[in-house]
Amino acid sequence: MGANFRAGLKIGGFEKNNDPIYQQGVRQPDVIYAIASPWISGSVTGKAYAAVDFLGMKRIEKGVKGRLNLINMSTEGHIEGGITYKPGAASLLNTNENPYQYYTKLKWTGSAKGGDGDISLYCDVKLFNVWNIFSRSTKVISWKPIYETQKTFYERSHYF
Repeated sequence: MGANFRAGLKIGGFEKNNDPIYQQGVRQPDVIYAIASPWISGSVTGKAYAAVDFLGMKRIEKGVKGRLNLINMSTEGHIEGGITYKPGAASLLNTNENPYQYYTKLKWTGSAKGGDGDISLYCDVKLFNVWNIFSRSTKVISWKPIYETQKTFYERSHYF
């Protein structure tokens, strides 16, 4: 059984496929964003086998192994800021009003799933109990997650 935990931060910016926005002759990035995404997971593995050892020279092992994913939970925080055109910006081009607006966006989501797994048969032949000279495995059965849920806890955009 094991658990993993990872947290990270992605920061970047990109340009959309639209007409670029220039301020005082300088191209403005459309979006700048940061994402943090921690997650935790736990799974169980098991193995049952029979082995025959030929005087330490060769070992044949045959058996069944299985895996069950108990839980995989993650959450993601996304913050974004940028510049975009106002709705109806084409009609504002002939006026003195700016056709663009700035915005910020904050979003927090989470997900959980688990119960997926598989059972397989295998055969390994090792020479001097070190080198695998033959290894085969076949999956007898596998199944998708028993439960899976996703939720948006908070999402808000502000235009100014």
